[in-house]
Amino acid sequence: MQGMGLFCMSKKHWVGFNKSFSGFGGEEFYLHEKVRQHGGKTLCLPFLKWLHRFKRPNGVPYKLDIVDRIANYLIGWSELKIDTKQIIDHYRPLVYPHELKTALDRFKKYKNSKNKK
Repeated sequence: MQGMGLFCMSKKHWVGFNKSFSGFGGEEFYLHEKVRQHGGKTLCLPFLKWLHRFKRPNGVPYKLDIVDRIANYLIGWSELKIDTKQIIDHYRPLVYPHELKTALDRFKKYKNSKNKK
């Protein structure tokens, strides 16, 4: 997966984020794969160096919520027709059970809304 710290593409080829995403997180891999599934190409430029600053002296100016991140991954991977079990298996030992349950509930709500259409 490639982070989104440095990403660009032409506006006319923009595929957009899933409208059900909320908060921060889940865009890694998702956007690259969505571009590929729509016939586009993504490039990794190993010579291009940048620093991803996780620690910030003044804190992060936006909400970081693990439930948002997990739910976004589940929604995004489902949209791309990728098995979401990997996401659940990855996060299960890393988060509190109630956090995973909340993310799964949000994902089920998303799936149910898609099935009604």
